[in-house]
Amino acid sequence: MKKLCILNWIDIIRLNPKQKNISIHFMLLLSSFLFLLGCQNKQKTYNNWVDRKDIKEGLIPVKNTDEKWGYINTKGNIIIPCQWSNADVFCEGMAKVMDKKGYYGFINKKGENIIPCIWYEVSNFSEGLAASRNKDGLWGFIDKLGNVTIHHQWAMVYDFAGGYASVIDSKGRNGFIDKKGKPITTPKWTNSRSFSEGYAMVTDINNKSGYIDTTGSLRIPCKWSLAESFCDGLAAVCGKQGYWGYIDKSGKLKIDFQWTICGNFHDGLAVVKDNNSERWGYINKKGTLIIPYQWKHCESFREGLAIVLDNNDKYGYINTNGNLVIPCKYSSAKHFENGIAEVKENNIVYYIDKNGNILPH
Repeated sequence: MKKLCILNWIDIIRLNPKQKNISIHFMLLLSSFLFLLGCQNKQKTYNNWVDRKDIKEGLIPVKNTDEKWGYINTKGNIIIPCQWSNADVFCEGMAKVMDKKGYYGFINKKGENIIPCIWYEVSNFSEGLAASRNKDGLWGFIDKLGNVTIHHQWAMVYDFAGGYASVIDSKGRNGFIDKKGKPITTPKWTNSRSFSEGYAMVTDINNKSGYIDTTGSLRIPCKWSLAESFCDGLAAVCGKQGYWGYIDKSGKLKIDFQWTICGNFHDGLAVVKDNNSERWGYINKKGTLIIPYQWKHCESFREGLAIVLDNNDKYGYINTNGNLVIPCKYSSAKHFENGIAEVKENNIVYYIDKNGNILPH
């Protein structure tokens, strides 16, 4: 039909040579319109979608006006057509999707349904395994072929990290298993976090937190009111009068309690909030303030850059020296993932590299 329209105008030119200039001009406009119309099914911009999720492994889950999910790349090209009732980010080459009946499975980056949608719920793949929930409401783990590798027996499970996963039994007690499903400690903790740098935070019946190692042995006694995972060799713990400080893996206090809010160390720096000015800055592993309290809000460093919020409520990015390398001009900004970050400016969403350059779309 499109070719026929163009050919008809060519015939008109031949039959009406006096109107050649006008006809050629109109034909060019018509051809451009038809070309763009033909491209609409192949490409959309980031802003033409009802909803989107974060970019992971180069692909972005998006939802169209028919409430169906698919995937685009950073150029806006549709890579996997919108056909799923829900879809999540890619992890380890696989993404969880939900069919029209509400069951979950997994697709690969070609859009092939590698693991059929038969599960009542699943988590993303981590270290080669994904958690899955069966019809009885119990959780276990499957591999990338869909085989059940750890029997469904837990009330709740968390992703594998460092070779181990936190699990919760029917009585609400926390424990840990290895990739064969073997417990490394009997479920007895009231709370826990995933392993990080060989240690996992656990909370006892007295609501005090400490750390175990990968054998299940308690290496740092449960004496903190709150505690975070180890990052860059240090862990944030809450002690005196609700103030936070940092300990090392021997349990020794390395940075004294002095902040009401602080973050984990990344790239050698941790974000902290000044108790008096309500401003944010960054400290090093000695507790020295390296980047002054000057931002309305800050995020932890990722890939050498951190998101900061200025006095005009605009987001930008600083490096580990505290230099503003990407100006504060965005109404929203996300962390960099493999050198790419999603930002929003003037209600337009697009992607930038670490120099602030807009990626082609």
